[in-house]
Amino acid sequence: MRIIVLGIVFVLVCESQQISYTGSEVWRMTPRNAAELKNIEKIGEKHVLDFWKEPTAPGRQVDFLVKPDLKEKIESELKSIGYDFTVFIPDVQDLIDQENQRQSNVKRVTPESVLEFDYSVYHPAEEVYEWIDLVANEFSSFTTKHQFGITYEGRPLYLLEFNKGSASPTKPIIFIDALIHCREWISMASLLFIFKEMLTNSEYQHMMDDVHWYFVPMINIDGYIETWNGDRLWRKTMSTGPSSLCAGTDANRNWDANWSGEGASGFPCMYTYYGPTPASESEVRHLSNFVLSLGDSVIDAYISTHSYSQLILYPFGYSVDDAPDADVLNVTGKLMHDAIDAVHGMYYTWGSTAQVLYVASGATTDWTYDVANVTLTYTYELRDTGRYGFLLPANQIIPNGEEYLAGIEALKQYVMENQDDLMLQNADYSHMLDEADWYFIPMINIDGYIKTWEEDRLWRKTVHPGASSACDGVDANRNFDAKWSMPGASPHPCSFSYYGPTPASESEVRNLASYVLGFGRGNISAYLTVHSYSQLILYPYGFTAEEIPEYDFVDETAKRMHDAIKAVHGKEYIYGPSSTTIYVTSGTTQDWAYDQAGVTLTYTYELRDTGNYGFILPADQIMPQGEEFLAGMEELKKVVLENWQS
Repeated sequence: MRIIVLGIVFVLVCESQQISYTGSEVWRMTPRNAAELKNIEKIGEKHVLDFWKEPTAPGRQVDFLVKPDLKEKIESELKSIGYDFTVFIPDVQDLIDQENQRQSNVKRVTPESVLEFDYSVYHPAEEVYEWIDLVANEFSSFTTKHQFGITYEGRPLYLLEFNKGSASPTKPIIFIDALIHCREWISMASLLFIFKEMLTNSEYQHMMDDVHWYFVPMINIDGYIETWNGDRLWRKTMSTGPSSLCAGTDANRNWDANWSGEGASGFPCMYTYYGPTPASESEVRHLSNFVLSLGDSVIDAYISTHSYSQLILYPFGYSVDDAPDADVLNVTGKLMHDAIDAVHGMYYTWGSTAQVLYVASGATTDWTYDVANVTLTYTYELRDTGRYGFLLPANQIIPNGEEYLAGIEALKQYVMENQDDLMLQNADYSHMLDEADWYFIPMINIDGYIKTWEEDRLWRKTVHPGASSACDGVDANRNFDAKWSMPGASPHPCSFSYYGPTPASESEVRNLASYVLGFGRGNISAYLTVHSYSQLILYPYGFTAEEIPEYDFVDETAKRMHDAIKAVHGKEYIYGPSSTTIYVTSGTTQDWAYDQAGVTLTYTYELRDTGNYGFILPADQIMPQGEEFLAGMEELKKVVLENWQS
């Protein structure tokens, strides 16, 4: 007998029920002292109040939602301990109804371009997905749509990457997210407008040209759909843990940054529930994995977008202690504040989260600062200051977007001006800028550098074609007027060490030499020219084995730099004259700086490695290489100060 087993799958479909807030009010009070603050916190925990503005400190306003069945009880408790309050929003459902009426009056059409999309209204998730596709298709030459994960309920998580592919590999990266708290609709709506402006408005073209952007329009998509179909004021994710009494986790308390600490709750029904484990939420886990996949310290700035209160916040949230980069964060915060204020006169308070707002553990920006090593990391709390709270009317989307865009533009400008400047941003090295005047040329052979990105990764020379050259380019480090055309350089135009038709024939060499000589002979204390690879510290001469008069002093300084470098990561740098340490070379920067510009302490650094990767050094070695090179530079600065005017 043949037995057939029929597997029948029953699918339970749970449709969201519209939650009514009829009779619900938002109350505002201001605790006068620490005891009052503690009492309002206890009342909140007792009744599982939805704090729209958390109890943070005496003298700071607290907003909380009071449902009809709790009004009498909470009012009695507050009055019994002598607390005053005002009804700030008398009917929450009325605001929701007004919002729904405005939304229902909107004629929904399928836009055919980014410009046709309506930025003056809020959009449900399916229309935001459509916007993502519009952008990715319309600007496909420099836009990539990434699916970086799925939500708890199985929806795709998308982000947009914008990189116009300029020749510079050092374009700063700015990462912006929105809607981790799903009831904060303005956070995402304002950014759709902002990125439209950056993509289509020539006034903001520089932002797309100069920066490599990542934009996550919706993190908490499941929750966002719930705010449209069920509970307009839902805040958390939609996950359900095996032992949870209530659904959802506060995704902005779920990051692995002092997770489960102060300012987050272990009770599943609380609005600030931190979840069963760090990054338990699919949305948080996938986003953190993507951010880390970009590499350590690769992102130059990160903004996580929220509402409301008009704040620009930075780390720490989990501690009132200042972050190591508090000075830089504060300066940049003020720059953004000033830019925002200039648009519509809106005042955004700036400062650390714990000091300005409240202590909050497990938040995005503390994680990006501590774990992803993003120095410039901010939480924006957009409009307003409480009149509408999370129910900001749609007619404020564009003006809020305009001022937020001004803030982002100010951040972008700061990043461009200060990118990768460790001495400017790290207090440990501020003495280097305080005690010496520095001149830094990031790129001499720019034309050749662009060629290594666009055509030939191993191109070495300039790209200038000579009148009779069979091949393009000159070895710029054989073109200086220091024993030019002597041994160690080639007369053949196709050679990698071709010295060029005349000394300083190359525009780059000629202009640099002219600039350096403008300081006057002997007025530069030290000169470094930086190369790779081989891990060497070289000094004159390159064109002869004869020792320079200051050999002992220059050699001892090289040894001190070697020792400082080795103490960082254990890397051994050989030091000595170029001619005897590697090979004879003529027409080089260091010999010219020594002979013509009169710089005694002149060195050629050959950075990592010793040949395993050669000129194709992996990017994950940039930071450790920089750390050890910085140690060598620091030691050189000490030598200069010890011997200055001696």
